[in-house]
Parts: sequence; C-alpha cells; structure tokens
Amino acid sequence: AKTFRVFIILALLLFYVLSAFAPEFLLILTTSKYYESSSTVIYLVPALFLSQMYVFFPGAGIAKKTTVIMWVSIINAILSVLLNWILIPSFGYQGAAVATLIVCLVVFLIKMRISQKYYFIPVDWFSINVSSIIVGCITSMMTLVDLGFYLNIVLKLFIGSCLFVIFYLTNLIKKEEYLKIVETVRSRF
Repeated sequence: AKTFRVFIILALLLFYVLSAFAPEFLLILTTSKYYESSSTVIYLVPALFLSQMYVFFPGAGIAKKTTVIMWVSIINAILSVLLNWILIPSFGYQGAAVATLIVCLVVFLIKMRISQKYYFIPVDWFSINVSSIIVGCITSMMTLVDLGFYLNIVLKLFIGSCLFVIFYLTNLIKKEEYLKIVETVRSRF
C-alpha cells in the first residue's frame, strides 16, 4: 500500500509536468505540425499509468484466476473498439485519446476490484482520489494558460511546487514524510 501511494505521488507529479508543460515541450522538441497534439497528453499520460497499475494488485494472478483475467482482457478489447467507434468520428484524435483513458480507467478498476477479493491491500482511496481530482483540475487549468513562453514556465513551475502542499493536505504525503522532505530541502539550501 505504501509503495502504491508513493507511486501515485510520483505519477501525479509526472502527469502534471508532462501535461501542463506539453505545449512548451513540443515547442522545443518538435515542429509546428505537432503543436496541436499537446492537448492529447492530458488524456494519454494517465491512460499509460492506469494501463500498468494492475501490478500493484496481484490478487487474481496469485489466486490463478486466469479465466477471469481473460474476460477482463475481452472486456478491454470490446470497450476499446466501441468507444473509439463512437468518439473518433466526432472528435478525431482527441476522441481516441479520451477513449483510451476511459478504457484504461475502467479496466484498472475492474482488475483492482477483482484482485482485492483474493489479496486485499489496504489502500487509502479517499486521499488518492481527492489528490488525483485536484491535480487533474489544476493541470487542466494550466493547459489553458498562455502568458508567453517564459511566464508560462514560471507559473507552471510555481503551481507544480504547490502540489506537495496539496498532497500533504489530502494526506497522500504523511506528516512525517512531509517534514522529512522539508528538512532535506532546507539542508540543501
């Protein structure tokens, strides 16, 4: 549970950095043909994390429930095709990104729920969900910021540094861990 919590903290930080700074990264690393694709990063980064987070919930594998695992994979395939079929005609590549995120979230939730039946892991879902929603909202707002390249970077770095306070307030980072981080930062400066 602690490893999963630390993973969530790092994943939320990486999600913020990659999504909020996507326009700046693409401006530096690519040509103008790719600038518009920055808007899909906010969907694809969490989809990538969700698609692999089942490793923290090994219950179905430990219980050797391979038939259940197979059915989850079939649900994954059907849902993916269905959502892409519905969303791509109306929303293009954005629809494909949203479909990917929805499918990854649904499949993760199914795998996690099944796993918890066979091998329970005491996860603080409230802290994780509240932190994820707050970081998602902040990141969405930061993708809309357009104050110019350098001001964007300064603002986004400042907001990103505030995420640790949010993690503390939502109890995603425990008090003793937060104090240790603060002490480490103070000793370096």
